[in-house]
Amino acid sequence: MEKDILFVCHGNICRSPAAEFIFKYLIQKNDIKGFTCFSRGVSSEEEGNDIYPPMKIALTAKNIPFSNHRAHKISNEDYKKANYIFCMDNSNYSLLTKRFGKDKIYLLNEFVLEKNVVIDPWYSGEYQNVVNQLYFYIEKLIDKLTKCA
Repeated sequence: MEKDILFVCHGNICRSPAAEFIFKYLIQKNDIKGFTCFSRGVSSEEEGNDIYPPMKIALTAKNIPFSNHRAHKISNEDYKKANYIFCMDNSNYSLLTKRFGKDKIYLLNEFVLEKNVVIDPWYSGEYQNVVNQLYFYIEKLIDKLTKCA
């Protein structure tokens, strides 16, 4: 049975879609089966928008393929579908756990035993650093998830 992985950030135009496409790239590259993933935001303010252009540039620089994306706010159905929900920062985590409880919701950095949350490049401008951080974290995530399966 496949495990559904959900990545969540604020608006679903930077970090969470980057995490989604990095995850998809790494499981395909390493021929890992049994996982699907998708991404959502905690806010509806970017609903329907594509990945933010500077994030596309950062993904391209890291040779991460991506496709058309439309931002969506997490729904009750998304929560039910996901086996694991990974938040990028404390604000995302707080909003989701208040709404759904703590079952299956994690801070990505804590799950992979790393100190730093994934900062929002919308404010920091550090798109390439965020992609590099996500790549590193998601490699560790996949390793941990495949050992748990």
